[in-house]
Amino acid sequence: MEKLIHIIVVVAILISGSCKEKKIESKLQYGEYYVSGDIQIKNNDTIFNGRIKYYDSSDKLVADINFKDNLKLGKTTRYYNGKITQETNYYFDYENGLKSDYDTE
Repeated sequence: MEKLIHIIVVVAILISGSCKEKKIESKLQYGEYYVSGDIQIKNNDTIFNGRIKYYDSSDKLVADINFKDNLKLGKTTRYYNGKITQETNYYFDYENGLKSDYDTE
């Protein structure tokens, strides 16, 4: 029985090490933006979960978006020159509920 448990533990370690999942702790360039938050790279795919912040090349915040498995879920806030320009609610990547646009002047 002890030998069986040892074999199961070794197999579990080997399987978990082969997933090639990497969690990003700092900003990552993503298209024309830099992003930060709960970002994982798994099998060369970028996966967003939770709150992801988008920054432009001048390091100004341009968007704050909530994700669940790469789908927008919850409140999304967009910014221009540090001011909120738009707030939108999403439910699994579909606009849902109130969408507000703001004047930035």
